Amino acid sequence: MKLENLILWMEESLHLPRILGTLLVSGVLILLARMIREILWRLLSQVFSKKSTWRGTNERDRTILSIARSALTFLLYFFTAMIILDLFGINTASVLTAAGIGGIALAFGAQRIIADLFSGLFILVDGDLNVGDWVEFAGKEGEVVEIGLRRTKIVQYTGVLIIVPNSEIKTVINYRTTRNRVRCDVTIAIPIGLSPDNARAILQSAVLDLHRDQGEFFLEEPTYMGIDQVDAFAYLYRIGLVSDYDHRFAAQRKVREVCLKALQDNYPDLLSRPSIPLKEGE
Repeated sequence: MKLENLILWMEESLHLPRILGTLLVSGVLILLARMIREILWRLLSQVFSKKSTWRGTNERDRTILSIARSALTFLLYFFTAMIILDLFGINTASVLTAAGIGGIALAFGAQRIIADLFSGLFILVDGDLNVGDWVEFAGKEGEVVEIGLRRTKIVQYTGVLIIVPNSEIKTVINYRTTRNRVRCDVTIAIPIGLSPDNARAILQSAVLDLHRDQGEFFLEEPTYMGIDQVDAFAYLYRIGLVSDYDHRFAAQRKVREVCLKALQDNYPDLLSRPSIPLKEGE
């Protein structure tokens, strides 16, 4: 073996102890592994940077690049470690055999981790989930900031970081393709003493004025959808809204605000009477 000959030459010519020569060669191997890793990282980055497609594919490429870098680092250091162990006289074949037997035993006790890994691989291959997507799964909703082999990280609207094991990602609602057009209807509780015709005239005028003045929050003109529910105290008046995903909450808040103001301006006495209004969504 050439590395073995190099160690012998250092021992005979330079009069270095064998252990010191072995350590020096091992250090050089580690440095070479790091240099090769950096070169391959740059090559991978250049390959992926040349792929200029639509946004989702770019984000997917970034995710795959991150996984590829991790796998490349593991393989380089693994083979480097095997060479170094051989230099120290350790039988690497027996080490690999023991690792294989231990791996089988470990697999039975780590089924959850294996399930996470396979789920992560399928997520990357399918491309249905990418960094930058706004998604909803496992009862959580937010923007995907990282996809790993074992877990996926999303940041919610409030800024909270959620870490979900990949095996728990079953049904995914991905707003990537629909985030530019989302229905976000609003229901307004109207006191039963106000007729539907009067309520419609007041609210429709207020909402259309809002659409004219702040149209950036709406993709379509708000429409009257009808009455959803009625009881002895109030009825629910539904207004149909279409906005983009980023402005849906702001559009709903603005519509509620102008509707409340319009009702207060036109029927202050009616709204001041004690009542139990319906709750939205009942």
